[in-house]
This record gives sequence, C-alpha cells and structure tokens, in this order.
Amino acid sequence: MIAPSESVAALLRNRGVTVPVHIIPTGIDVAYYADGSGSKARCLWNIPDHAFVVGHVGRLASEKNLIFLAQSVAEFLKCHQQAWFALVGCGPMKQEIIEIFQQYGVVDRLVITGFLKPEQLRDAYKAMDVFAFSSLTETQGMVLVEAMAAGVPVVALDAPGVREVVIDKRNGRLMGGAVSEFSQALDWVAKCSANNRSQLSVAALDTAHDHGIQRTVNEALSLYQSLIAQKKTQPPPVQRSENLRMMAAQWRIAMNIARAASSIPRASTWQPDRFTDITLPEPVCDKS
Repeated sequence: MIAPSESVAALLRNRGVTVPVHIIPTGIDVAYYADGSGSKARCLWNIPDHAFVVGHVGRLASEKNLIFLAQSVAEFLKCHQQAWFALVGCGPMKQEIIEIFQQYGVVDRLVITGFLKPEQLRDAYKAMDVFAFSSLTETQGMVLVEAMAAGVPVVALDAPGVREVVIDKRNGRLMGGAVSEFSQALDWVAKCSANNRSQLSVAALDTAHDHGIQRTVNEALSLYQSLIAQKKTQPPPVQRSENLRMMAAQWRIAMNIARAASSIPRASTWQPDRFTDITLPEPVCDKS
C-alpha cells in the first residue's frame, strides 16, 4: 500500500491495515513553480516591491482553521506597517476573514485574489516572503511544497501532513496552537538577516526537490518493480488439482476405516464394494 505521508500511514495502521505501507508523496513540478514572477503579481495587487508579504493559498473554509490564521496574520500586520497579506483562494469564509482584519485595523493591507490560473498561482507564490499555513487536517502539504519550490519558507502549525515537510528553523517554523506564537514566528522570519533568509529559501527549495515529480515517480516505479520481482520468486500457489488429490487421499482413508469396520460380524446392509477410488488428473504446474 502507498500513503502520501507518514501521518496517513500511521492512520492506516491504527485502523487495522497490516500490509506494508510505503511512503511516496504526490510529486510536483518544481521547475514550474520556481519560474514565477513575483513582481508581476505584486504589481497586479498594488503591493509595493519593498513590502514584506505573508501569503496563503487554499479554499476559504472552516476546516482550514482560517480564523486562527487571520488573527495571527492580522496581529503581525499591526506590528509591521510594511507587511501585507496575500490570500489566494475563494470560499464561504471570505467575509469573516475581512471582518477580522477590519477589527485589527489592517484591512487596507489585505488582498484576497480569488481563484487563480496555474500561471498566475506560480507568480503569486513568488510574490510571497513567507507562506502561512494553519490547517490541522491535511493528508499531505501540497501547497507547502509548491511554496517551497518558489523558494518561500513556511510558518505552519505542527500537524499531520505538515511536520513531514516543515523543519523548524531550517525551511521555516513549526509552531504550537497559540495566535501569539504564530505571529511571533512570522516576526522571526521578517527579522531574519538577508543571509539567513537566503538559507531558509535554499532549504525550502531542497525540500521541494525531495517532493519533485521525477523523484516520486522513480520511487513508485522502483516499488512496483521490487514487488514484481518478489512475486516471481515466490513458490506457486497450491493448484486446484493438488487440493483435489488431498481430498481424495482423505476419502480413501475414510473408506479403509469403513471397510475395516464392515469386517466385524454384525447385521448390516452396507456393501463396501460399491465404493470406488477417485482417479484424478495429474496436477498442472504453474509455469508463469
């Protein structure tokens, strides 16, 4: 069985799966996301080139824990006058998110793009300085890897599907569940030196390459090849004719016992000569 993350594999095992579970994440085209134009997206959104941009990509729905995200980012923006939040996606929570930024007095630095085409999405990733992610219910962090392919470090909550991607203080920050802690993690990235920011970006790109489509395809192919090789070396299953042969042997034993019993003098109408041995064809070996 193949699972996209260790978190999913653990869930499968907890639910009674006993066969081997192999971890192969869904691959992405790293080169595609690395080739976006951040300045193009910022120009479209009217965000200054010098601004620090926190970004997020996903459906605006309650299962994404977006109230937490909105509060954390709004708190960060309130302390950083040059910071903006670019929210890529659409969904039923849009108005609620806007109201949170209004309450914090930073709604003028909130951009909600709605749905983007693939080429627009890669530009959006490139426009970000940090990617913020608060979902607790992911099977795998696809958008995290896409952001990292654009060289963007990630600040995320420690959760299944996330902890396999984000390594704290290497390619981003992996945080607990407090709004203040998450906001401080964004602050930590914003205050990194240019050299440290570059190191985060390089590590993020390295992580993305670990999830590159060519690598994951090769892993899947290697797994299938090893399973095929194991199948060829396993002994063939017992053939149907062999099963019948075993049944016939047991039948003969039963007949012999019956014949022996019939030799005991007693009143009986049983005639052992009515029994005949079962002649079976020779077993056919599996040559496949």
